[in-house]
Amino acid sequence: MQEGKARSRPFLLFSGKLDFSLPCLLKRQAASKKNDIVDVFESIWRGGMPDVLQADAAEISQPTAKEWLRILQGLGIIYLLPPFSNNELKRLSKTPKLYFCDTGLCAYLSMWLTRDTLMNGAASGHYFENYVVTELIKNYSYSPDRANLTYYRDSNANEIDVIVKENGLIHPLEIKKSANPDRREIKKYERIDKTKLERGCGGIICMCEEVIPIDRKNCFIPCNLI
Repeated sequence: MQEGKARSRPFLLFSGKLDFSLPCLLKRQAASKKNDIVDVFESIWRGGMPDVLQADAAEISQPTAKEWLRILQGLGIIYLLPPFSNNELKRLSKTPKLYFCDTGLCAYLSMWLTRDTLMNGAASGHYFENYVVTELIKNYSYSPDRANLTYYRDSNANEIDVIVKENGLIHPLEIKKSANPDRREIKKYERIDKTKLERGCGGIICMCEEVIPIDRKNCFIPCNLI
């Protein structure tokens, strides 16, 4: 059992709107301590829900699994990120991506019993992505502005992890656990430019310690600024 679990993330709650622009990110950076992978995975491993007392596996039918999925979604245990859709783009995925709303619960059920084994394990990148997505969901649930979060995947397996649509702008985001991800990842954002939608600021959310501009619209974004 995960003893002494913290109930809140170790980072600040920021004032002001998150628009992924360089001035916005630098303002948040000035109010934050340096991004640290141990702190991040402590938060991922601990999560925010009460301790799990017992978890049992069961063999169930597909209809039953779908019903459980619907219930879990209704209870706020899981989140289904819908796929991006646009009439101007063909052959896009129609299947949502599933994320746990609390990474600590997911880690416990998956038997990652310490922060370090999770941080250094084969699934650490998936947990990091799950963590960032749920932090984005929380950020926009607190925001007075409405935002629509989706992901992009086409039939050639080209994927953009998260697309935030807000106030008529599209903010494309990749999520990488690395502190120094490949900046060429942002080239895939040009696929959105085939539509009539206006692309705003975006970037790569990662474990870098400071905001680093990539080009006019994109930055390497420390995950603790979300």
